[in-house]
Amino acid sequence: MFWNDQGADEKTVHRRTIDFLEYFPNFFTVIDQGLEAQKLMSPDEKQEKLEAFITQNPKQIPAAWQKLRSFGNRVWDGIRRTWGWLQNPLRQAVDKLITIGLNLSRLIHDFSLGAYTVVANFM
Repeated sequence: MFWNDQGADEKTVHRRTIDFLEYFPNFFTVIDQGLEAQKLMSPDEKQEKLEAFITQNPKQIPAAWQKLRSFGNRVWDGIRRTWGWLQNPLRQAVDKLITIGLNLSRLIHDFSLGAYTVVANFM
């Protein structure tokens, strides 16, 4: 198994495999119940609960801020990567149009020069 190959002990392997599979279906049920409970609470009740949590757990505030900063950085990184991903095809299209324009101008120049040479030699 993967975790055994990574050098994890039997207790860790059991926790990451068997225990995870036992509790995983309940994970979404708990999330859904939490979301439904949030819908029933007014903004004032939510504010009161947040203030109560902060006063009861002041040592967890720096860790929460660190998580928020980390999440914000991940979101910003994703936006930057998406913008780069969208910019590449646009940049390639612009480069292709410039190349086509340069080739057309060379073609027109060559035809014009040829026509001028024919007229100059005729006269």
